[in-house]
Order: sequence, then C-alpha cells, then structure tokens
Amino acid sequence: MNGESMPSIVKMEAEVLNNLLKEVKETVATDFVAPKANSLKAVDFWRIQRNTRMLTGSFKTTL
Repeated sequence: MNGESMPSIVKMEAEVLNNLLKEVKETVATDFVAPKANSLKAVDFWRIQRNTRMLTGSFKTTL
C-alpha cells in the first residue's frame, strides 16, 4: 500500500502566493458597541455568600 497519498509541500508560483497573502476576506462591524463591563458590588458578594449558606444548610438537614 502506498503510504504517501498527497505531497506534504505544495508548490506554487511566487506571484500566486503573494496574492493569497495579501487578500483579506472579512467584514468590519462599524456599528458594534461593546457591552459595559459589570463589576461586582458588595450586594453581589452578599448574595453569593447567602446562597452558599443556604445550600450548605439544606445539605446538612437532608443527611
């Protein structure tokens, strides 16, 4: 059985290679507005702590 099905190096002309490297196919989103970064506040930390307390308490009662 032949182990080499395709050559590992593709040969092409320098002009064709330069055209491929210079060609850009992408769309620029000009109307994009980045979302405002939400920072955690004291209320968020309190809520996280309360929820973890409630979860651990419910596990203790079920065991």
